[in-house]
Amino acid sequence: MSKMPKAVFLERAAFNIEIDPVDLSSVCDWIEYDATTPDEAADRLKGATAALVVGLPVGPAMLDGVEELKLLSVCSTGIDHIDVDYCASRGIEVQGVRSYGTRAVAEHAMALLLSLKRNLPAFQADVRAGKWQNSAEYCLTTYPVEDLDGLRLGLIGAGEIGNAFAKMAEAFGMTIVRAERKGAETVRDGYTDFETVLKTCDVISLHCPLMPENRGMLGAAEFAKMERQPVLINTARGALTDEAALVEAIRTGQIRAAGLDVASSEPIGSDNPLLSLVDDHRLLLTPHMAWSSRQAQQRLYELGVRNIEKFLRAQQ
Repeated sequence: MSKMPKAVFLERAAFNIEIDPVDLSSVCDWIEYDATTPDEAADRLKGATAALVVGLPVGPAMLDGVEELKLLSVCSTGIDHIDVDYCASRGIEVQGVRSYGTRAVAEHAMALLLSLKRNLPAFQADVRAGKWQNSAEYCLTTYPVEDLDGLRLGLIGAGEIGNAFAKMAEAFGMTIVRAERKGAETVRDGYTDFETVLKTCDVISLHCPLMPENRGMLGAAEFAKMERQPVLINTARGALTDEAALVEAIRTGQIRAAGLDVASSEPIGSDNPLLSLVDDHRLLLTPHMAWSSRQAQQRLYELGVRNIEKFLRAQQ
């Protein structure tokens, strides 16, 4: 009788809900660890045929001495934290998970936009400081509030999440303008030149994967072209923007505000320029949790585990 293969889940604590488990007892010995450091990973991966990871960076140092691993199932749509080329050179297949959190991330992007357009962080701060309690009027109208109806939304990235967000925005009466790729020589039907989107939109929202060609896609030159002082929403990848230039654009009013769920390195470093505005109501920064609704976490886990089950069954 052949030995049952081993599969490991290295980051169970990345899920903050009580997950309904998937029974893998018929295909492998399943071992879960709450958390795994890069230094611990190599030892835990030894003897494993498959592994489930979330945000753990995987590269040569971690895989040195790991001989039996054949599948890395990644609980994420983006896999830029995985050295895919090195894995391929070692015969390790890498599978991400798509479509698990489309609704969750799109809803979070809308929550960021609504919060900023209605200046909710600033009004909440005023209540916390006692300004409403001590007001001579029944209400405070200290900060401008703007409806979404009639505004132009520039959408950079038109995948599932971007399209779901566009559908929500249309329900609020926004006009959707889909940006052509930066530097493209031709403009596809249904798209608008990248520079025109920067110039004419009231809101710009990023929904594209991080690739070498779009790293730092929005920098000082691009913010300077944003004539309508838009709100920037980024629930995609932090490195799509030059964060120092973004901070300067907020400070100088080149853009009205920014709602971000991502940073260029995560967890965010103490020297990240975004943190200089953490108390400024024009920046709403959340810790890469847009994906983490209860429903999305359950789907993500199930899809990641099913990748392993399908792979191991094919090996039987």
